[in-house]
Amino acid sequence: MSERHTFDRTYRDDPIATLSQWREEAAVTQVTTPAGTQTALVTRYHDVRSLLMDKSLSMNSEQDRAQEPEHSPHAPAKDLVDSDPPDHTRLRRIVAGAFTPARLRAFRPHIKEIVRETLTPLHPGDKVDLVHELAIPLPITVIADFLGFPRTSAAEVKRLSDVFFLDGTPPAEISSALEQIEKVVSQEIAAKRRQATDDVLGDLIEAHHRGTVSEGELLSMTTLMLIAAFQNVTNALASGLLQLLRNPEQLALLRARPDMATQAVQEILRHASPGLFSTRRFPTAPVTVQQTVIAPGESLLLSLASANYDPRAFSDPDRFDITRNEAQHVSFGHGIHYCLGAALANMELEITIAELISRFPGLRLADPGQDLVWLESFKSRGLQELYVCL
Repeated sequence: MSERHTFDRTYRDDPIATLSQWREEAAVTQVTTPAGTQTALVTRYHDVRSLLMDKSLSMNSEQDRAQEPEHSPHAPAKDLVDSDPPDHTRLRRIVAGAFTPARLRAFRPHIKEIVRETLTPLHPGDKVDLVHELAIPLPITVIADFLGFPRTSAAEVKRLSDVFFLDGTPPAEISSALEQIEKVVSQEIAAKRRQATDDVLGDLIEAHHRGTVSEGELLSMTTLMLIAAFQNVTNALASGLLQLLRNPEQLALLRARPDMATQAVQEILRHASPGLFSTRRFPTAPVTVQQTVIAPGESLLLSLASANYDPRAFSDPDRFDITRNEAQHVSFGHGIHYCLGAALANMELEITIAELISRFPGLRLADPGQDLVWLESFKSRGLQELYVCL
């Protein structure tokens, strides 16, 4: 195991380069997060993928004996992220019913409508910031309509949840945001009960009526689905468009071969790695990673981004290549905690990128040399702005 590292300014300036350096130094690295949490970081693809499926690793932070549990962007009750079987199995089965292939196919035309609605105010020749004009508002509208949650309330949850992804946010501010989010979501659940509708939130409320989920679990799962849909799609969309515009031969190929949209989105998710890490895991029995033993009472942080750039799994991993056909990226995780919203996110990204490059054939970076401003977050890689000429 290597010496202990911190997520300093060198890391912030180029997290992929720093993670790649740590990965080549050792399979397991000791790190201290900006919140002061000490944990073991795993960075290699095959180790990460294996550990994502390891049943001896708990997601329940109550297993953490060494330090105070971290603040997390979830309501107080357990949800899909921080629960283990059998609770996780029960909750996942309920939520999975909302993301069936049939429901997603039926929702696809509506996503196209939302994309066109979002792009309508924009015109060829305009100079715009695609982060604020597209990458932020679009996921809010999509997840709101998919769940059956008012768009204005979803936007408020998004605004409040932004503090969860920024380093240095005081614990009191996080707690306050959680309380406000819980109030907004609770009010919308109460309104939905008064006027039932055939949508995802309506299905979850019905599950509560049947006694298969508690009131706290209903609140927590609804909050989780909202917040998870905001951040990752926004980051992937903005970073993906940046890479397409920086690699005009790849953009030209996608224009000529729109049938490659699915493959292109998978490369975007690998290359952009919008969430740099998984949620911490806690061994319930000693876990060995390349001769390093992590004991119960310690914790593991798995670097999804580092795994996605591991040359053991991807040839020339720094190259953005939409024709790539290699290992499967782990941006949405793997195993029983694989993101249930992955199919919706994939569809959203495919439709949005296809519509944007079709509608604006002259799309280009406003200034290829522009300084990129990234979120001040060690765990998320997201652009704060991206100026383009349409």
